[in-house]
Amino acid sequence: MNTASNAQLVAATLAGAWRADGLPLRLSRGDLARVSPLLMESGAAALGWRRVHATPALRDCPEANTLCQGGRLLALEDVRNCRAVEHVVALLNDAGIEPLIVKGWSVARAYADSYLRPYGDIDLVAPPGQYDAVCEVLRPHALPKRSKPEIGQMVLDCGIAWKVCTVDLHRHLNSAHMPPVETLFERSTHVSVGSAHARLLCMEDQLRHVITHFLRHGAWRPLWLCDVAALVEGLPADFDWTRCLSDDRHIADWIAATITLAHRLLGCRVGHVPASVADVAVPAWFERTVLREWDAPFPIQLSNTPALQIPRRLSDVRLWLRARWPNAVRATVGIRGACNTAPRLPYQIAHVGMGIRRYIAAVAAERRARTRA
Repeated sequence: MNTASNAQLVAATLAGAWRADGLPLRLSRGDLARVSPLLMESGAAALGWRRVHATPALRDCPEANTLCQGGRLLALEDVRNCRAVEHVVALLNDAGIEPLIVKGWSVARAYADSYLRPYGDIDLVAPPGQYDAVCEVLRPHALPKRSKPEIGQMVLDCGIAWKVCTVDLHRHLNSAHMPPVETLFERSTHVSVGSAHARLLCMEDQLRHVITHFLRHGAWRPLWLCDVAALVEGLPADFDWTRCLSDDRHIADWIAATITLAHRLLGCRVGHVPASVADVAVPAWFERTVLREWDAPFPIQLSNTPALQIPRRLSDVRLWLRARWPNAVRATVGIRGACNTAPRLPYQIAHVGMGIRRYIAAVAAERRARTRA
């Protein structure tokens, strides 16, 4: 009897799927039926189809066809997304601005084919002191009713086969425990985006950012650990581990634990990674939390309930609290905690306390604004 959990099946299917050489799967048809919906909904359809396509015994399953069609749609969307990124960056280039592209498009470059790594938003970091200038360039192209320029979120009509894209503009990456934006730009690299020009994080900052992003969001999406594995396997020979790990012991431990987990769950090749990074003792709660999220990787946090909306019916309170109760990974990184074997409950309580304080501050600010108005 097969006792593998959904999470274990997800991990087995995605192992090595980012590489050019597709390896056959060792799953039964029943296993594929269980894992297929999880792959589709978490954005890993193309990766799943890559493994299934290399497995003749599974190609004629209904689920195989579903993954195939999902992969084709992602390939078409990738073409449109790449043109949208080029369009947005070109608008900024015309104003003499070279933005820093993070996540999404920049990470997809590490995969054997970029369509294997789907993304929705275009995440840009404005050059130091040019945040307002970037806003002014993009604002005329934004759809007013769908954009929130006050928080750096603008929905643009790119004019590409009715392609509408969302740009998330950042002043810095402090919330991801990254160095100051001046430092990020100073050691960033130039990249061509079609006919446009932008910047990418250096490899050390890129790997660190991908890992902290994965952890900050509670590690719920398997695709994000694939990002880590794809980047690790493509590290250059002169990669500076000291720069990546930083002088913060907690951040260094998070990075090492995540790379070790990518090796254990997804078969990430770590022969070129220092043993102090690739072979560390991962706390039991860390792997347990990740696998629990992957068992049904559709975070309740993505519900439509606004974060500041307090439920008015008692029946909604449990759902509201569940949506905002951080798992052990998210809580640890959220309060910059240690990745050790100590209980996580104190971190989770502290994280919720921080959220309550932010909520009270936001409500107070809104009331002050109404009073002034």
